[in-house]
Amino acid sequence: MGVILCPTHGMTGIATSIEVAMVDQIHHDVAIAADDVMLLTVNYYEDSVLFFTWQHLVYKATVATHGFSLHYDIYTEDESILAPLHALTSHGAICGKCFHAYKTKHGWPNISPGLEWMAP
Repeated sequence: MGVILCPTHGMTGIATSIEVAMVDQIHHDVAIAADDVMLLTVNYYEDSVLFFTWQHLVYKATVATHGFSLHYDIYTEDESILAPLHALTSHGAICGKCFHAYKTKHGWPNISPGLEWMAP
């Protein structure tokens, strides 16, 4: 799990795997309707056993434009099928506390991409 040095909250947890364009809007407190975003789920398996689940937060329009599936199951180390998704979300991160405040303010109660972790 990672941490981030936030100008508001100091050293704190990080919310990851958010579409980069969305991160910029969240930083500027631009209202985004919860109905305009969605979580894409990726299940990673090791020896046919679920190892962990990761979620990517993207705009619904992005899903339509790129033809992303809402759910992926990865059974090998070859994640090339996810390259377009990773290109959009791999650098999308924000302070976990800032993200939580944004979600609360804009009515996103159950949206938690990647690992949303907050340091004590």
